[in-house]
This record gives sequence, C-alpha cells and structure tokens, in this order.
Amino acid sequence: MNKIFSDSVIYVGGELFVKIFPFLLLPVLSRALGPEQYGQISLFNTYVSIFFVFIGLNSSAAIIRYEYTQKRYHSADYFFSSVIILSIAFILYIHVLYVFYRHEIIILAALAGYLQCVYTNLVSVSQARKEAKKYLIAQVLNAAMSFFMTLLFLYYFWANYEARVYAIIMGFLLSIFFASWSNRVWLKQVDFRFETFKKTSSQLLLFGVPLIIHNLSFLARSGLDRIMISKYFPGATLGNYSAAFQLSVIITVVLMALNKALTPHLYSQLRNNKIRRSDFNLIFAGYFFLSILITVVAQLLPEKIYNMVAGEEYK
Repeated sequence: MNKIFSDSVIYVGGELFVKIFPFLLLPVLSRALGPEQYGQISLFNTYVSIFFVFIGLNSSAAIIRYEYTQKRYHSADYFFSSVIILSIAFILYIHVLYVFYRHEIIILAALAGYLQCVYTNLVSVSQARKEAKKYLIAQVLNAAMSFFMTLLFLYYFWANYEARVYAIIMGFLLSIFFASWSNRVWLKQVDFRFETFKKTSSQLLLFGVPLIIHNLSFLARSGLDRIMISKYFPGATLGNYSAAFQLSVIITVVLMALNKALTPHLYSQLRNNKIRRSDFNLIFAGYFFLSILITVVAQLLPEKIYNMVAGEEYK
C-alpha cells in the first residue's frame, strides 16, 4: 500500500509538473498567434491523437501487460516487435496520405503520432516495472525540450503555429534518443530471431487491435469536436474553444496520472489473486468523486482568472 501511495504521489506530482510547460505556453502562444492559429495547433494535436491510435494499436499497454503475464519472452522483444509494426503502419499511412490528401499538417501529424508511439512504448517499461522516478524524468525531459524549442522556433524562425508543430516533433526525436540511452541495457536483451518477432507481434496485435474502438471513444470526446468546429465555424472559434479545453486539462491529468500509478500494481495483484471486484468498484468511486470535486473548484474560479491567462481575445 505504501508503494502504491508513493507511486501515486510521484505520478500525480510529476504529471502536473509536466503539464506546467504547455500551461505556461498557453499565454505565449495565444497572444503571439491569436485565436485562429492557436486553433490550428489544437487541430494538429487532434490529428496526432488519431494517428497515435491507429499507428500505436495500444502496443504500450500490451508491453505493460505482458511484463506480468508472459514469461517466455522479454518485454524488450515486445518493444522491438512494436517498433516494426509501428513503422509498417506509418509507411502505409504516409503512402495513402500522399496519394489522396497531400496536406502538410496531416503529414506532420502522422510523423508526430508515429514518434509519440515509439517514445511511449520505450518509456512504458519503466511504468511496467514500477520505476516511477525514471518514468517521470523521461516525461519531464520530453516536455521541457518541446517547451524550449517552441520558444526558440517561435521567436527566431516562425511566428506561426508551425513553430509549435516542429518543436513537438523535435522534442519526440530527442526524447527517443535519451530514453534509448537510458534503457540501453534493457534494449540489449532483444531476441532478433524471426520466430520471436512472429509470436510477440501476433500477441501485440491480438491485444491492441480490438481496443481501437475503446480509444476512439476518447477521440470522440476530445478530438472529433475540434474537427467539426474547424469545418463549420471560423478558425477563431476553434482557437477560443481550444484555449478553454487546455485550461480544463488539469482534471484529465490528475486522473490519468493516478491510472498510470495504479496499473502495474493492479496487474501484479491480479496475477497473485489479491484483488477483488469490490476493490475495482472502490477505485471507480474514487475517480468519479475526485473528478466532481475538481470540476466544482474550476467552476467557482472567477472568469477574470481565465481571461488573464489566455488573453482578452479569448473572453
């Protein structure tokens, strides 16, 4: 129980610290770009989320699961197989986009989605092994590099939304490099035999593909809305909506951080038959009432505070 509590504190505190960077960027980007171009950044992030689902195929969750349920193969084998699957999916999507929809923001979103999948799979082993501090360091480095490169590109190269887009891509590239170096001992345990790849890749696909529908439910709630707004309303409307969404992200951050802390412990207790259905009901009740509490607090904050952060254009 002490381990669960300490991991929860690290994950929640760490995720909140990581989210400070995009929160600090909000007043910078909203004022430098205006509502219309800020809306383009939000639209780019939505496309990245879509590609993350269809390229990633939940392989990061599978790596965590098989760390506890599969003893025949090493988790590094699953990571290697996932990279091959991700790369094939990415190449196929790029070809389709090149033929049917040559739009720069979509191409860049596909690249960012692919890099995010590789990075997420690479750091998922730290989550699976309950190495909360190591996972947190990787996340902070990723957010910090993206933050500082955004400022660099914005003020010295592009005074438009593309500065943020290229900073996100560069952030993932550098994060993959540092995470690979950090996990170099783990990566050396990869078995490159075709038989291992065939077995592990089939297990990844059997686990991940059915969960695409599950992940699409998240996109329907936090991505489809922005695509529809961009189609039927002016760009400034999307920017205003996106700024509000960014301000509200604290609720999701807290809940997802708790989820990351609990997941490996739940798998461990399931394997040892030490958890009951009533425990899951209790966890759900905790999530539910915590979200209600945070929402009430956010509702009680004066509107002037929100306007002060985003700017009067977003009133």
